[in-house]
Amino acid sequence: MAYFKLDNNLKTLLKNKDINKIKISSKEIKKGDIFLCVKGTVDDGHNYINEAIKRGVRVIIGEKNIKIKNKKVNYIKVKDTKKTLLNLINFFYRKYINKAEIIGITGTKGKTTVSYVIDALLREQNKKLNTIIGTVKYVIGKKEYPAATTTPSLLEINRLISESIKNKIYTIIMEISSHALAQGRVANLKLLRAVITNITRDHLDYHKTFNAYFAAKMKILNILKKDGRVILNLDDKHADKILKIIKAKKLKYTTYSMKNKADIKLLSYKTDINGSKFILKIKTKKIFLDTPLIGLHNIYNIMAAIGAVYDKLTVKSIKRAIKNFKTVRGRLEKIYDKKFFVFIDYAHTPDSMEKVLETLYKLKKGRIISVFGAGGNRDKGKRPLMGAVASKYSDVVIITSDNPRFEKPQAIINDILKGIKNKENVIVKSDRKQALKIAILMAKKDDIVVIMGKGHETYQIIGDKKIKFNDAEVVLNEIRKLKKDES
Repeated sequence: MAYFKLDNNLKTLLKNKDINKIKISSKEIKKGDIFLCVKGTVDDGHNYINEAIKRGVRVIIGEKNIKIKNKKVNYIKVKDTKKTLLNLINFFYRKYINKAEIIGITGTKGKTTVSYVIDALLREQNKKLNTIIGTVKYVIGKKEYPAATTTPSLLEINRLISESIKNKIYTIIMEISSHALAQGRVANLKLLRAVITNITRDHLDYHKTFNAYFAAKMKILNILKKDGRVILNLDDKHADKILKIIKAKKLKYTTYSMKNKADIKLLSYKTDINGSKFILKIKTKKIFLDTPLIGLHNIYNIMAAIGAVYDKLTVKSIKRAIKNFKTVRGRLEKIYDKKFFVFIDYAHTPDSMEKVLETLYKLKKGRIISVFGAGGNRDKGKRPLMGAVASKYSDVVIITSDNPRFEKPQAIINDILKGIKNKENVIVKSDRKQALKIAILMAKKDDIVVIMGKGHETYQIIGDKKIKFNDAEVVLNEIRKLKKDES
């Protein structure tokens, strides 16, 4: 075994190496790869050195004093593998990253919809494909990759962006999560635009306090280009605080609002079960817009998207893009609208649930039947709040499992029930498939069934296993069965 101390001359050390051979997950290693042992919040890459060797790794970079018996494997010791990873990425990818025009979106809610509306606006204007990195999938032009997380690892982000630039796709639209900001996954990027949709309680299992969560979100301001711009929702309750930080950093910004004076102002709107019509004032221009998206929160999402790129668009392209834009999968997605209505939404926080349920409550002619659960091994404090919100707006509440992970489903359900005072119209069914079946069987004419929590996800996480499960597939299958029985 050769043993090295890594200096800053990475160019000499790795000049014959391919960045695609650098892996931070031992499971991805193939013969001849380089394994970088990165310490995460839960796991430590050093624990997987033996697995990496079995898979044929040839170079291992780590922080610890480790003796490796296999003479074919070189071990390189460094002080900080995360810093080394960043140095390696900058060396191999900087020329691509510098050419990218990156629009980053952060916030508790709306990131996915905003990213897809931005994409639609730019495609309508420029007739060019873009790259989207986010919760639903990673898209480079016409090529798609499954999304493991909202914002992938530092290494994966740079790989995706380099692939995009190599394919002459220079606009990158990406969702940036609080985890990614806190962990430095976007540390080497420079954003042309930074959209902040809103900040409400989420991920406190990781951040511990709301202040820490807020601080993580604000790190997006540190990766803005000098000529970049922040897009801010002035109606968010933390807008004043964010605006003070933006001004202290002397950053350019664009604002949008319904309640306050702003660069993009919502003058009026109407929304029903089939869509929304509204009038915006963008700087000095008034624009009438028509969209299939329902609810005030989606109008805010559209305003955020327009705010990010309005200087690149004509009024004609804005109107056409918004009119033709279809809902994002799992975001207040209407999957059935014959006798009754069925919507699926990713809402998994008290605030996001309230936005969805309040929207549908205002539009209902029949009952609201809500189905939801809460993720296991996550913020327990939000569970009773979710229960309270559901009971406030629903005629029938069906509490079930979401992704229980290593918690007992009934324990999670019990936490949700603590927030519901009147349990008369509450049904508990931990089996999610059975819960969805109950909702469909009890739905009558004009009722709205809203299924929350999983949205676009096609699995349930039980223990450490991902089990195939798709809310939309289950529901539509039950409706087909129901129709067959009725005929």
